[in-house]
Amino acid sequence: MKQPEGHTMPQTPKGEIAWVGYYSIDHELKYIVTSKPARDFYFLYEVIDDAFVKIAKDKSPAVLEEKYIDPVKLGIMPEPKKKRRKG
Repeated sequence: MKQPEGHTMPQTPKGEIAWVGYYSIDHELKYIVTSKPARDFYFLYEVIDDAFVKIAKDKSPAVLEEKYIDPVKLGIMPEPKKKRRKG
């Protein structure tokens, strides 16, 4: 997984296998999903200040993606418009 110039690639947590990376529209790594070799649990990490920060774990990587991956942060979905109050 390659990062844009000026960013360092954090190390995958020891003893875990990185299965998938989620990149922003600007090709910047934002999240990774890992597991231990036994694959009994999957872990979701967010890249914060050039380090992986664990934000969730589940038995299913699909659940992690559905619950925690932010399409707005990845730039693949526009920010929701704020509702205007009638007044």
